[in-house]
Amino acid sequence: MDRKESGNAYELGCRLVKGPRLTVLPDTAGDKCTIGLSPTPSGRKGTHSKARQADKQTLNIVQINTSGISNKKTELGKLFNTHSIHVVLLQETQHRNTDLHMTGHTPHPCKCKNCQGIVTYIRNDIHGEVKANSVAQPTDILEATVWFQDKEYTILNIYNPPANNYNPAHLNDTEYHQTILAGDFNGHSPLWGHKDHNKTGEALKNISHTTNLIILQDRDSPPTLLHRAHNTLSRPDLTILSSDLHHKHNIQVLDDISSDHLPILTTLHQPCSRKFERKTRWNFKKANWSRFKETTDYLLTAIKPTGDDPNLLCSRITEGILKAAADCIPRGCRKAYKPFWNTNIEQAVKTRQEARKQMEKNPPIENKILYNKTSALVKRKVKAAKKEKLTKTCENLDLRKDGATAWSLLNNLNSKRRRKNPKPLSTGDETIVEDQKKAEVFNKYFSSVNKAERATKKDKILLRKLKQKEKASGVNLSLFEDCFKLSELNRAMKKLKLRKPPGPDRLHNEMLLHLGLEGKKVLLKLINLGHNTIRLEDSRCDSHSEKRKAN
Repeated sequence: MDRKESGNAYELGCRLVKGPRLTVLPDTAGDKCTIGLSPTPSGRKGTHSKARQADKQTLNIVQINTSGISNKKTELGKLFNTHSIHVVLLQETQHRNTDLHMTGHTPHPCKCKNCQGIVTYIRNDIHGEVKANSVAQPTDILEATVWFQDKEYTILNIYNPPANNYNPAHLNDTEYHQTILAGDFNGHSPLWGHKDHNKTGEALKNISHTTNLIILQDRDSPPTLLHRAHNTLSRPDLTILSSDLHHKHNIQVLDDISSDHLPILTTLHQPCSRKFERKTRWNFKKANWSRFKETTDYLLTAIKPTGDDPNLLCSRITEGILKAAADCIPRGCRKAYKPFWNTNIEQAVKTRQEARKQMEKNPPIENKILYNKTSALVKRKVKAAKKEKLTKTCENLDLRKDGATAWSLLNNLNSKRRRKNPKPLSTGDETIVEDQKKAEVFNKYFSSVNKAERATKKDKILLRKLKQKEKASGVNLSLFEDCFKLSELNRAMKKLKLRKPPGPDRLHNEMLLHLGLEGKKVLLKLINLGHNTIRLEDSRCDSHSEKRKAN
């Protein structure tokens, strides 16, 4: 029997269904608590854009020497979002007193105290872990293990200071698989366009000759470093792949982000046989509740008598409420996260990029001064835009009705509830990254430590008495015999919690709370009908079971 894939198949509280397991990948949307996100007004089921579909088929890795990260987070966020970056390798971050949080990515910084700082970011929907490798000190190395499309990748983020000679002691093998080395090596060799050699360049050349690691840069590659003091261009930033990835990659040098080094985007192509569909959700903030009350009153009062069948009445009430909701409550998908950006910043960045290109072509002092001025202008505009945005957000807050928005803002400012990329589960025999296998391991362990005890004689006697009371025709207290009143229903509905997932009937608490008076009366009729006929159904089940035993 075919079934639709919906939600996370391994969430707590998920209803178990017989049949083969379904694999459902998580959605790649950004943080839900980010301010300024709103669902799309579309009333139909949305699908991923072409960029998102391509994102599922490629592993995107960007590397850049940031020359300090504190003033470049806004442009980095724009870069991550525009190119759907999965793994980010940053060098010379100088991040000791900087908040490294980037929405949608988890930072893994180095713990060194005397280094320039390197950070590896992994997107929050990617399984991965990062550890420091101190074998080649003072060369800084962060080794990340990432699982993408059921494949395991090893990605090394490397920064070698200019005065240091890189020692590749951590590369002991001759054959590597699914391996990427990227960073600022500061190695000189004519192989990638330098006029001289140094010991780091010789070490890298020996690696490419004695292993299956391939250096992607050559003398025709675009230079990535603009040395402002000497007005020279060079290629200290290198990307090295194992040979099994050589025919599956694209490499691209991107526009600058106010650093002397240009970003390098490496794209690894992978086949993708799975299809993804975004689920639409009710947008209760834009619902027309007055019209919803009128519609539900009309539809529910028009229900024809169903006799003593509460199930039939329940299904018709559910259909009526859902029909009214479809007419009065818009549906849509939450937009993918977009970092803070505006047209003024966009124009200033374009001006700076043009000034850099002019300086690379014609290096006189006038072009250098112009580039420095445009770089400073971008920083000022970013700071002014952030200040203006925060001021408007605080001015528009109404604590009488926007309590959730205010707490979301405070949590973002206090670095609380930040999502992190999932970590693999390590057992004695293997490393597990699939949700299904993780759930099976947890269930197996839980069943081994939580076993029900055998019922004693006292327990059996109490259970027998309880069953007898359940089969009794009535009780002595009138409280359990009388029908419910409308006032009791209103008191119970006031206790319903908002923003909770619905049950199998797909009715949200918000829909029930906004029923009109006539609609509540019909709902009360259903509750009393079920309350009065439940014993009849139980007795029918008992009579059927007795007939089966007799036969």
